[in-house]
Amino acid sequence: MENTTENTQLHLQNVRHSAFKECEPNRHKARDNAFGVTWCVKCGRLFTKPCGKPLQEGDKVVVHCA
Repeated sequence: MENTTENTQLHLQNVRHSAFKECEPNRHKARDNAFGVTWCVKCGRLFTKPCGKPLQEGDKVVVHCA
């Protein structure tokens, strides 16, 4: 049972790292949404200070679920 738990945790770590690629330093595309949250629209990183650039329609990602 212990080995299965370790394998599952390692798999989740690998999925997490491969699914989300962080932008290079100072290459983030930060945008403020309507709620005042500032985040990078490329990698999803959250920022503590507003950037002053509103979220544009072209920055949004549309996900279709079947």
